[in-house]
Amino acid sequence: MQPRMQRPKSPARHKAFTLAELLIVVVIIGLLALMLFPTIGAVIQKYYAMKTKTWVMSFNGGAQQYKIDNQFYPGQEDMDAWDPVAAGEPVTYTGSQVLAAHMFGYEYTDIGTATIINPKSLYAPYDPKMLGEREGKPYTLVDGFPTPRAICYFPAAEGLGRAQYRFDHNSVYLQEITTSAIFQQYYLRETRIEADTSEAARTGDFFILAAGADRIFKTDDDITNW
Repeated sequence: MQPRMQRPKSPARHKAFTLAELLIVVVIIGLLALMLFPTIGAVIQKYYAMKTKTWVMSFNGGAQQYKIDNQFYPGQEDMDAWDPVAAGEPVTYTGSQVLAAHMFGYEYTDIGTATIINPKSLYAPYDPKMLGEREGKPYTLVDGFPTPRAICYFPAAEGLGRAQYRFDHNSVYLQEITTSAIFQQYYLRETRIEADTSEAARTGDFFILAAGADRIFKTDDDITNW
């Protein structure tokens, strides 16, 4: 008698996910994404802020070296040519444009002319992303964020106290600040005249200012060289 042939066992069938189970998985993934995205966003914004701070301090060092070579900070020796207060005329060049020209080896008076401008590393390392047009001002120093704003430069003029740093040098970029008094009170409290001396803190220095991650000037996350 021949043995009975046994049928091969069919592979076990895997139970498919139900719609409810798939929805639960999607919800869990969504919740995880909501938890992670703010953290990732904060890390990215911190990176852009650190990048901008690095640029600001690079310009700070460049301005210091420029003074060693020329006895003046950038823009101080010819302030009458571009300073709207000294010249008594509307601003032609901003402090940001003037600092950029000195850092990158070209004449700011060539801006807006037919002269070809070729920025290069001179007093600071040059990156094409450092220059842009803001508020109708080409060759403005800009920060390292995806939506860049101007990096403002205020060289000290003659005189003591907060008034030596002139709001008009970069007021075109500072829409959040409406008057020179507000600018001086918020940023330049360290330059007040001390009661026991005729000198003011940071007399003859310079001030570099950039907006922080909130993309607004006059807030706690602003980036400066001080």
